[in-house]
Amino acid sequence: SNGQPVGAVPPEAPRARRRRRLTPLIEAWALPLLTVAVAAFFSLWPKTSDVFLTSANLNVLLGTQAVIAVVALGALVPLIAGQWDLSVGASAGLVAVVCAQFLSHSGNVLLAVIIGLLVGCLVGAVNALITTRAYVNAVITTLGMSTIIAGVVNQRTHGLAFFTSIPASITAFGTGTWL
Repeated sequence: SNGQPVGAVPPEAPRARRRRRLTPLIEAWALPLLTVAVAAFFSLWPKTSDVFLTSANLNVLLGTQAVIAVVALGALVPLIAGQWDLSVGASAGLVAVVCAQFLSHSGNVLLAVIIGLLVGCLVGAVNALITTRAYVNAVITTLGMSTIIAGVVNQRTHGLAFFTSIPASITAFGTGTWL
C-alpha cells in the first residue's frame, strides 16, 4: 500500500536515528557533566564560593572517595558479567577489620595486605562457587553472604571501631594530606 514490498522494514525516521545515536552518548557523559555542573555551582554560589575550591575541601572530598572508588571497582567485575554483587561493601568492611586486627597484633603491613587480599578473594570465590556450581541467583547468594559477613564483623569487633595498637605510621599514612 505504501509502495514497499510486503514484509519490508520501513526506513527509520531521521529523528529516531538521531535519538538512537545520542542515547549512548548521553548515558556515558551524564555523570561527569553533572559533576562538573555541581562543582561549578558551588564554586560560584556566594555562600560556598570562598571555601569550596580550597585545598582543605578538595582533600576531604578526594580522601573520602578513595575507598568508595576501590569498592566500586570491585563491584564492576560482576556487573560486567551481568551479575549483581551485594556483598562488596560488607567484604570491604571484613577486609578492613581483618587487616586492622592483624596490624594491631603484628605490625607487619605487607602481611596484613596479603591477608586482606586473601580474605577478599575467599569471599569472592565462595560467592562464585555458590552462584556457578549450586546455580543460586547471584543476588540471593551475595545478599546472604553480606548478612553472614556483617555477623562475622560484629562478632570480631563487638560493634566497636578497632584502632588500638595499630602502628602510628599506618594511621598517619591513612590520614595524611596529599594535596
